[in-house]
Amino acid sequence: MIRITKIVLDNLDVISSGNFGIVYRDNNLAYKIYKDECKTSYGYHYPNPMKKKRIRKINRMMELDSRLKYTDLCRDIVYVNGDFGGICIPYYDGELLSNMMDSNFKLKVDISNQLVRNAKELTNNCIYPMDYKLNNIMLVDGDVKILDLDDVFTRYTRIPIPLLKRKSIRKLDDTIKCFFGERDRYRAYYGKDVERPRYDIKSSYEGIENYLKEKSKSRKFIIINYSLLNDEVIRYLCGLDGYDVIVTYNGTKHDDFVADKYIDDFNKLDRNIFDVVGTKELEEYLSNYNLNEVLEYNGQLVKVR
Repeated sequence: MIRITKIVLDNLDVISSGNFGIVYRDNNLAYKIYKDECKTSYGYHYPNPMKKKRIRKINRMMELDSRLKYTDLCRDIVYVNGDFGGICIPYYDGELLSNMMDSNFKLKVDISNQLVRNAKELTNNCIYPMDYKLNNIMLVDGDVKILDLDDVFTRYTRIPIPLLKRKSIRKLDDTIKCFFGERDRYRAYYGKDVERPRYDIKSSYEGIENYLKEKSKSRKFIIINYSLLNDEVIRYLCGLDGYDVIVTYNGTKHDDFVADKYIDDFNKLDRNIFDVVGTKELEEYLSNYNLNEVLEYNGQLVKVR
């Protein structure tokens, strides 16, 4: 049990603040202090559900903390001026995944595999995170850390609950796909489907691992701006075996690219466009694939990037 005064707390560095609480740093520890009230997007205030002591859940977190190898849960309970304030957790000096979207492909795969490993350890101990998101995952000296497991959504049980496990894995699946820049497994423009690789997740860790294996397959892309497309160029591109075609457009909105005609033209030749990507987004997009070769067609010849 940690007891601290409000005066001492106010003199500590604030490292993050959210709707439910504020995190203060005290050397190698962090105090997550819950606010008395939360606020909705409409400005409505309501009592903070985290402020309830929930002593059974916190005791369970401290009990499990020493068992886990990859994730830290809760070191102690913090009282501020004699009242329940929050919990004590390790201080991490790292980078949130939300700030690492443009990382290279190899690093993304390594982070994702670590994340699956950590998640398996949690569910094996009957801990079911329901709020996986890139802001709740951090890379610390090369190690992945899952954060905010004290939230009201994460469930702690004494026996395995398969339904909770499936729901937790589904959240993890969405987060990993978001990290690789593909919240959807296909995109549609003006009612036309642009086919993309489809992965069968099945709400299982094996499904996510298979997804990562598919993502890791070597790819060869040929890139062309939509303004250069005509019947002759499309026939030429369709004759390049082993290459996936990415069409780029110059605007910042998908509406700037009238895609339906060109998608139809490719489909008539039994060839799909792999994806349609804004020029400004292209470099970040390519970081999500294991590139073997990238070619660019400039209207006259193909050049290696």
